[in-house]
This record gives sequence, C-alpha cells and structure tokens, in this order.
Amino acid sequence: MSSPDLASTSAGTRPDRNAQAALAIFVLLVAVAGPLIIYWNRRQWFFLDEWDFLSGRQLFNVHDLLAPHNEHWSTIPIVLYRFLWRFVGLHHYWPYQVPLVAAHLSACVLLRVIMRRAGADPWIATVATVSLLFFGRGREDLAWGFQVGFNGALAFGLAQLVVSDHDGRVSRRDGVALVFGLAALLCSGVGVALVGVVGLSVLLRRGWQAALLQVVPLMVAFGVWRLVLPPATSTPKAGLGDTLTLFGRTLTRTLVAVGGSTLGGVLLAVVVVLGLVEIARRDGWQPVRGRLAPVVACGVGAVGFAAMVAPGRAGLSVDPAGRYLHVTAALALPLVAVAASALTARWRVLLPVLIVLIGAGLPANLDRVKPGPADAFTVDNRQQILVLAQAALVSGAPRDVRLQPGLNDGFTVGWLVDGRRSGRIPPPDQPIDPNQWANARLQLAFRPLGRSAPPTRSCRPLGSGPARLSVGQRLVVEGRGGFAVTGSLDGGAPATVGFGLTPVPGDPSGEGRGELRVLRPVSVVVKAPPGGNSRVCAA
Repeated sequence: MSSPDLASTSAGTRPDRNAQAALAIFVLLVAVAGPLIIYWNRRQWFFLDEWDFLSGRQLFNVHDLLAPHNEHWSTIPIVLYRFLWRFVGLHHYWPYQVPLVAAHLSACVLLRVIMRRAGADPWIATVATVSLLFFGRGREDLAWGFQVGFNGALAFGLAQLVVSDHDGRVSRRDGVALVFGLAALLCSGVGVALVGVVGLSVLLRRGWQAALLQVVPLMVAFGVWRLVLPPATSTPKAGLGDTLTLFGRTLTRTLVAVGGSTLGGVLLAVVVVLGLVEIARRDGWQPVRGRLAPVVACGVGAVGFAAMVAPGRAGLSVDPAGRYLHVTAALALPLVAVAASALTARWRVLLPVLIVLIGAGLPANLDRVKPGPADAFTVDNRQQILVLAQAALVSGAPRDVRLQPGLNDGFTVGWLVDGRRSGRIPPPDQPIDPNQWANARLQLAFRPLGRSAPPTRSCRPLGSGPARLSVGQRLVVEGRGGFAVTGSLDGGAPATVGFGLTPVPGDPSGEGRGELRVLRPVSVVVKAPPGGNSRVCAA
C-alpha cells in the first residue's frame, strides 16, 4: 500500500519530481557500488571458514548440505561455493564476491522500499540507504565471499517482510513470503532474527493468525533441523556482565558508525525519540498498526539481533565484529529515516540538517570499504596456498594429512593434490620464492593430531636450541594461543610455520594442546606459546 510522502509540502508535480530525482540518484549509486566494492577488494582471497565450504562439503551429500557450519544453517552458501568450486576453482576470487555483493545491494534496495512505503522523505531514504550501501565498518559483509550467509539471510528476510506487508486475508503472497523466509534460514542464523521481525510486523498490521502463518512453519523447520543436526562446536560461555557489555556496544557502536562520531550517534538516537514523539502527537499510534509496522518491527529487530548475538559471542570478545554492526545498522536505519522524516514534515528547514546528520558517517565508512592494515591476513595470501598445493603435489606426504585440523577436516594433502591435478587449483602465478617453498615443505613435514590422539606416556622437554626429530616422533606443545616451528629439511633454507592449539575440553583456563607427528627427519626450534604453563616436548 502506497503512502503519502511525509516531507511533501507542495502540490502539483514538484513532489513527484523530487522523489524521482532522489530515486534516480539512488539507482545510479547502487549500479556503481557493486563493481566499485568488488574492485576495491580485488586483493581479497580465501581464508578460514571458506575452506570448509570448498574442501569439507560435497554438493550431492545431503548431510554435508544440511550440517551446520558452527551454529549456522548454511545450505545456500554451501551450494553456491560447491558450484563455484566446480566451475571456477581457486583461479579467481571475484566470482565468490558477486553473490555477496548482489545480496548486499538487494538488501539496500528493499530497505529503501520499506522506508518509502512508511512515508520517509525520498532524500532521507536515499541518504540512509546509501549509508548502508557503503557501510565500511562492516567490511566483512561487503568483501568476504563467505559472508553471503549473512547478506543472503538479510536480503531474503527483508523480501519476506516486504511481500507479507499487505492488508487483507492470507493469499498467495504469503506463500511467496514463506519461501523467502525459508531461504533466509538456509543462509545463516541471521534468518532467525528476520523471521522474528516479519512476525512482529505482520502481527501489528494483520493480526496474530497471519503472523503465526509467517513464523510457525519456519520455526518448526528450524527447530527440527537444530534437533537433528545440533552444532558440533560451541563458543566459551560468557558471564552476564560480558554479555550485557557486548549487547550495549553493538547498539552504541552501530549508531556511532552511522553517525560518524559519538556525538553523531547520540544525535541520531535523539532524532529517533523526537521523531516518534512527533508521529504520536500528530497521528497517535494508529500508524504502528499500518504503514509503520515494518519499520517498528525492524527497530525492535535491531535490538533483538544484538541481544541474540551477545550471549553466544561475548565469550570470544566483548567488542562486536563489523558483520554484526552491519546487520544491526540495516535493521535500525528504517526507524531513523522515518523518525527524521516526521520532523522534517513539521519543520522543513531541518531537512538538510538531518540529511547531513544521517550521512555523517559516510566518508569514514567509504574509506573503510577498502582493505586496511587490519585486513592483511585476508588479502594477498593467494600465492601461499598455491605454493602449498604445488609442494603437496610433489611431497609424497600421506593424502589424509589435515593441514588445518579442528577447523576444516577436508583441507588435506589429498584435496590439494586432487585440486591441482584437476586444474581447479592453478599453479603459482609468480615465480616461487625460496622462502615460500621452504615454508610449504616444512608444513608438509608434520601431521597435526587432533583431540583424539592418545596421550603421551613420556615426553622429553626440548631446550631453546635446535632439536633433531625423527620420523614417527611427536612434538607436543601446551599453553595458550599457538606456537611457531622453525626448522630446515635436508639442510635446506630455514623456514617458520605457525600452528594452533586445540582447547582442552572442559578446561576453564583456556589452555590448549597441540601435537604434531613427524613425517620427515627435521631439525627444529620451537617457540613456545606465552604464559607460565607452556610446555614443549618430544615423545
């Protein structure tokens, strides 16, 4: 249902032309944003979770498609990655970014539709949406292909919200909305929050029966999936204080990121409060049960999403990751836009002021869309993996050696060799640096052992100097974080390889343990992890 423009004050064609100009600018920016974001992040490459979708799942294995990645139902991202692995391999990263950016752009378009349906001023709606379009504070969701799970859930969830937002009885539109809602759940846990947003919106506008239709089938499907395939991993439990800290920081840092500063964030919060008061003064709360229902539901969803994330992530860090700020901002911005538009409808002179306020964070966010020093781990590491695949091809190491144990069970020597032979993993693009080759060979000289490794009966402590290890021996390291092994093979160039420690189950201290079985004779120096309880020995 269309709504009058809250900020329109003149008759004739002027409001239409004003709205058309704002829409044209928005469409132009969306068209430019996609290629620009991909170009700015052209150095991005695969890391961490992506290797699970690339090496640990099979397209025609039902369990692989449905099994959770961490706590997320990720069927759609898995299917995307399996198809891209089949036809693109590791030759290029940008095809993996295209679905991510397409979902991001779709979410921005749908958010502007929601704002305009609710009566937001066309220019305020455009600026608010563009602030999300280039939300560099959440760069993960703009650059890292794996985050198609978050962006896909957001886009599909907003599509369910838009399609279900209508008057009248249940119709085929509601069936289409349910399909979008299921797709959101099949992308990531963000879909659960969006189903809640849709349920609240439909409840406010159309009543409890229509709301139950949009929520119950999806939550039953999610509940059955969670019961049959519970997450295999869990994050450390957090106390109430850390949980509340992360919850508060997610909301406040979202406002600061959009507002460009602490003052800007505070002013945005004031605008929301004053705008809602103005709507209540002028129209009462009746619009909440009509055109404002999706906007109010999104605002509540922003708070709910922050509350949903906090208990599970506070055990890792009380500082919210950018991907969470991105989703929170997407859900909060419709309320900001509608509240600001209500103020400009009464005081037109405020329009340029509020446009500047809502877009104040855009310059800083625009700059952060590009990778910075903190993103060094995620970019320009293509050559490292390609050299490792080439070394695996000629190393003779057992195929079942897992190179990243505990994270991606399928990332093995055999997977690298098969990928290299099939052409899905290309040869190194540049001449192989001797140090890179030495590092790859040293990494392939060990078999990392997981938690199931039998305990060692005797372990000879290693000193600070070089130690000669024979085939079959085990290198055991205990402590926190990770450790580094420096050594050389066959008298070749020295190299350094880092390994992680697997947390000891049930140990609240956070201590970890790492074991490596020696596959080739090697002389090594091991740098123990920091902390007084660290131990390095050979068995």
